[in-house]
This record gives sequence, structure tokens and C-alpha cells, in this order.
Amino acid sequence: MDTAFGFPEWLTLLKKKAPVIGAGFLLGLIMGYLLTSFVLTPKYSSTTQLMVNRPAETGQVINLSDLQTNVQLINTYKNIIEDPVILEPVSAAVNFKGTHEELKKRMEIIVQEESQIFGIRVVDTDPIQAAFMANTVAKTFQDNISKILSVENVAILSPAEPDPVPISPNLAFNLAIGGMIGLLMGLVISLLSTLLD
Repeated sequence: MDTAFGFPEWLTLLKKKAPVIGAGFLLGLIMGYLLTSFVLTPKYSSTTQLMVNRPAETGQVINLSDLQTNVQLINTYKNIIEDPVILEPVSAAVNFKGTHEELKKRMEIIVQEESQIFGIRVVDTDPIQAAFMANTVAKTFQDNISKILSVENVAILSPAEPDPVPISPNLAFNLAIGGMIGLLMGLVISLLSTLLD
């Protein structure tokens, strides 16, 4: 028996099995919604922004070279923030029960190209806790950086605020994925049933 499928055969299949394909698509949407709303844990992010300057010599005007050096030093600040010298007091202050590595995975240092400003972004299942942790990391860094480097001018430009909108799971994305999977399942079932007829 010739089982080759061309465009006319696919068109006939779609028309004949439209209810099955539609049911698969609808089931996929429902599963995506249920998974997003009742299974996956929402995660929230909060970001605080800082600016750090090296102190200039008395009477010296800060020039372009100084600014470029400050920008380059941000990678050093990033490494310091992710070091136990900062993470240890942060863990104690926020009562974090995990390891330093687990805490570091919740953090992201956001560096802006050619800018002395950088951000500390924290992700948590509680928006208030995310903001608290981001602000604690920033304050701990501010309090300790002068003991590590010759830096005293650390400014917290914008403290982190709790954001009630979760960054994940993404309902629209999960519905789209669920719908596509359901649609694919409907097509496969329709094709198999047609071939077995």
C-alpha cells in the first residue's frame, strides 16, 4: 500500500482529523497553564545599582584615564562580591542556609559597557527577600571594599525594591510551548490512526 503523503493528503488529513488536532492543541494549552500556575515555583528578581570610584590625589582632576581604570576595575569588584569575604557576612545577615556557591548562583553582577555603574541582581522565590538580599550584598560590599582595595567612594545609586511580577515561569511562553506540543501530538495521533485504517 502506498503510504506517501503529499500536500493534498496532508490537507485531507487536517480536514478529517481537525477535532483530534484541535483537542491536542487545547490539551497542550491546559497543561501549560496548569504547570505554570500550580506546579512551577515563581521566581522574582530585584536589582540594586552601585558606582565605585578610586580616590584621586588631592587637587588632581579626574581624567579619562582614571575613568577607564575605574571601568576596568569593575571586573575586580565582581570577583570580590562573589568571594566568601562578602558572601559569608551576607549569608549570616539574610539567614541563608545554603552554601556560598548556591548563594552565588542566585546573584548576577550586571556590568554596563563603558560605565562606572554596575548592578547586583538577585533572584529568589520571595520578591521581598530578593530585594533584601540584593541590598545586603550592596551594603556589605560598601562596608568592606575599603579594607580590600584603596577604594572609599562607593555609592548605592538605587536600592533594590521588591518586584511583585515574577520573572519565571513565563505563562505566555509555556502556553506557546504547550500548544505546540499538543498540536504535534494531535498530528501524530491523526497520522497514525490514518495509516492504521
